[in-house]
Amino acid sequence: MATILLADAAWSVRQLARAVLERDGMAFIDATNAQEVWEAIALQRIDLIVIDVDLPPYGGQELLRGLREVVDVPVVTLAFRETRLPGCVLLKPIDAWQLVEHVESALDDGEPRRDP
Repeated sequence: MATILLADAAWSVRQLARAVLERDGMAFIDATNAQEVWEAIALQRIDLIVIDVDLPPYGGQELLRGLREVVDVPVVTLAFRETRLPGCVLLKPIDAWQLVEHVESALDDGEPRRDP
């Protein structure tokens, strides 16, 4: 069973993701800020990270840079606007089934599917 870390301050996003990812047989850990992300990474094996680019307190971009130095897992980024971050970026409001598709793709081959 894959373990997904979803880091988003919005309760509604975490609940939607939990509902569809758990139904697909994935374990789910949620975080509402950067500190909780670091705590989860330190305590558990994570297979994939879904992270909000605006995660408090200093934003997901800075957190992503730090995470990439510590863990080697695929990342799906959530954002309200277009961004030039590397990898897969899903725009909010997220489509639950699109999220599942990207997560499954990343778990299968180690890299999230990129939309054209």
